[in-house]
Amino acid sequence: MKTSLKHILLVLITCTVVLADDSTLVSNDSLIKSGINTFQNGYNAWSISVFQKSISLFSKAADLNNRDFRPYYWSGVVQFHISNYYLFGEKKSRNKKQGVKAVNAALEALEKSLELQPEHGESLALYGTITGIKIYLKLYLAPILGPKVFNNIKKGLSLAENNPRIHYLIGVNYLFTPGFLGGGVDKGLEYLLKADSLYKEERSRTPEPLEPRWGYSTCLGFIGKAMIKKDNPQKAKTYFKTALNINPKDQLSITGLKEAEELIAKGN
Repeated sequence: MKTSLKHILLVLITCTVVLADDSTLVSNDSLIKSGINTFQNGYNAWSISVFQKSISLFSKAADLNNRDFRPYYWSGVVQFHISNYYLFGEKKSRNKKQGVKAVNAALEALEKSLELQPEHGESLALYGTITGIKIYLKLYLAPILGPKVFNNIKKGLSLAENNPRIHYLIGVNYLFTPGFLGGGVDKGLEYLLKADSLYKEERSRTPEPLEPRWGYSTCLGFIGKAMIKKDNPQKAKTYFKTALNINPKDQLSITGLKEAEELIAKGN
């Protein structure tokens, strides 16, 4: 009788632990989903305050389960967009101090993501891209950090070669990396155009729950920027307008479209 009672108690304790773990997983997924939806709303409105709300949700998810890489990955994604807002957005919104703060926060979050999931392609590519922004802000870091940037993004690509965000991030890296360091407009454009094609394929499929779907309008905006660098403002205008059809608040394309139209008016 005592043995049977012990077995019953053991089963009850085991079931309680399993149910608690399942409850944590459900709650964690629910928080991540809310964070993703909030981030998407922030992206569509290009709103810092909404971006910050999404980070708060991802932080809660990380507190609930600090062994899950996803909240850290998503925090890195949001901080990447905040850094773009402050460093490369409209002139009235630019704030280098806040931009640098976001860059460092993004790198910290992605380091944690990669500590938990070393083979996550998007985290690797994003980590490389944000390290590239750090070099852009402090060029003297190029000889030290430059090889690290391309090692990370190439590894990310090898893990997920049909991921549009990885091609987009690699393209941006090459676009803003000087030729003597292995970058250049043509090399960047090659990856950005590939990303465009992959984004179109991705948009034709129904997304999986919690699947990342970000970056397309900004990718098109960077293609527009590349076309301006290649002295083709008419083609640039087409890409900027396509980007704004996807996201009317895409700041890169708003400013890029104005630049392209001014160049066209001047006869360039």
